[in-house]
Amino acid sequence: MNTLAKVLNQLMDKNLQEVEASYRKIYRNNYQLMNALRQNKMPVPDAYKVTLKFLFNRRLKEIFQSDKPLDIREMDQLYGEFKKWDVALSRSRLLNLTISERLYRELDELTLNETSLEKLQSLHQIFEHLVQLGLEMDLWKLQNTFIAFLESHKATLKMDKHLQEAVQSLGDNLRVNMK
Repeated sequence: MNTLAKVLNQLMDKNLQEVEASYRKIYRNNYQLMNALRQNKMPVPDAYKVTLKFLFNRRLKEIFQSDKPLDIREMDQLYGEFKKWDVALSRSRLLNLTISERLYRELDELTLNETSLEKLQSLHQIFEHLVQLGLEMDLWKLQNTFIAFLESHKATLKMDKHLQEAVQSLGDNLRVNMK
């Protein structure tokens, strides 16, 4: 990256941090008003919707960029906010790539142990939320990883009905025919 591009990226990063701080302030200062409008079935002005869309999509990106384990409660809460405010998921290629890559890592690291059922159920629920929000992912890499997981754990999966159900649900999300 040349020097000009570095300088412009630094300026842009600083500027975007300020924009985000402004959006957060608007959200905090106007949450009660927005909520009253929504509860009284009055339209929430577009300026507020833009604020909500920016903040919710930014949070979604942060969740999937983080190295922390995916937290289903946090995802449930954020999904609820998207739905509550009728906010659209960003159609950003970068967001789609970030989410897809994180889900790929999660599937690639999946092993069968005492936490497998919970992990499979969480991944299924996360996929459900993302699909319901309209995320369009290129599934081939995820499908291949999932199929490799199935092949390597076939015997274990046959012995546990709950694991089978969780795997089936996740396979359905990934559009993998398991019959």
